[in-house]
Amino acid sequence: MKFVHSLNRTFRHVLSCLMVLFMFGQSISAVAEDYNLETYLERVKTNNLDLAVAAKELELSQQYVNQARSAFFPVIAAQGGYTRNFLDREESRAVASLPGGGPLIFQNVDVNYDNELSFAVGLNQTIFDAGTIAGYNQAKKGQAIQQQATESKRQNIITIAKKCIYRTSWRKVW
Repeated sequence: MKFVHSLNRTFRHVLSCLMVLFMFGQSISAVAEDYNLETYLERVKTNNLDLAVAAKELELSQQYVNQARSAFFPVIAAQGGYTRNFLDREESRAVASLPGGGPLIFQNVDVNYDNELSFAVGLNQTIFDAGTIAGYNQAKKGQAIQQQATESKRQNIITIAKKCIYRTSWRKVW
């Protein structure tokens, strides 16, 4: 009796596992959809990581061109400063004189006028620099090479995707 009971319990477990797998398989097949070529290629173009990396590298090459171009622009610099002197300093100053033009009367007066305020503005424009021109030309060539590499990578991935979908559709026919 125990043997029949354990066999019955095992059978129920196996049956429940098969039902779960069957339902899981049905849910997966319900999510799957048939693609036509255009839909599949659009999905490949939007979800392919290699194409996303190539697009970022192309943006980076554009930033290199912008950085090289910035060397042609003038450089404007501004600088300011303030220094306060907290030392107590006394100077002897004439404060009065006797009526009728006598000698001057001097008195020690606190003077703290050693505070400094400075401000400077500069403009620098390089008129000709062969290194800057060569760097800009190199950045433009690098951008053109990156555009060609990105297009080549895109065409290669699209070709592989077309081969995959044609092979898949060919297998469905047979």
